[in-house]
Amino acid sequence: MWRLLYRLPLLMAQLITSLLSLLFCNPLGHRIRLGQYTLAQYATRSWARLTCLLFGLRVTTLGELPDGPLLVVANHQSWQDVIALLSIEPMSFVAKQEIRSWPLIGTLVAAAGTLFIKRGNSESSKQARDSIHQAFANGKIVLIFPEAGVPLVPGVGHFHGIMFAPAIANQVRVQPIAIRYLEDGSLSQRSRFKPNENFALSFFRLLTAPVTVAQINVLPSITTKTNTQRRQLAMQSEKLVRACYDPDNVLDHDLARRERPV
Repeated sequence: MWRLLYRLPLLMAQLITSLLSLLFCNPLGHRIRLGQYTLAQYATRSWARLTCLLFGLRVTTLGELPDGPLLVVANHQSWQDVIALLSIEPMSFVAKQEIRSWPLIGTLVAAAGTLFIKRGNSESSKQARDSIHQAFANGKIVLIFPEAGVPLVPGVGHFHGIMFAPAIANQVRVQPIAIRYLEDGSLSQRSRFKPNENFALSFFRLLTAPVTVAQINVLPSITTKTNTQRRQLAMQSEKLVRACYDPDNVLDHDLARRERPV
């Protein structure tokens, strides 16, 4: 609990930064460009970096993202995945509608340009597809988690082919990314939701947690063509990510099965 002595002041600073980020993440802020990024993108990245600092999350990146529009596909372990990825590069995140209701973070990721999808709603899916198409046309990066949730067992779950359709339709490269959380060099499960834990409980538990390394592994990108098969893309991406993240020798799968998916 002693970590609260310095993290509570950081939390206050983060709340102020969050309010400033909301001021900049308006339609005008998304249009004003200062060098490489827009004003809104700078605000979002600064907010994400301060949030990582607040939670003792040290983000390290292995490899570099290529230029131009990309469909980033990453394995999903925690709500901290998005924060870690936003801290290294501005991205439009495709998320389930429920995340919009999360305190503060839901509001901020929405202002940053998150594309929300209501499951089972065809109109919502169409709007998301149109938004992704526009994002690619503007040269932006779109982030998805093709497992469509956090697997019960640690590691990499099944990548769903349907989520790769926008990359094929727009002939945009697919960029696989493997996210690994490490404690003292070993894979960590601290960032995952615990049994019967909601977002608020997870937030305050991780606020007092020791330093964790979020390792972002940028893997070889995959070129798409009009005749590329969605399933082929999904399998190839999953294979690349799985090869980088194999917990079978270090994690307790029986314990992991008692953790709930997101």
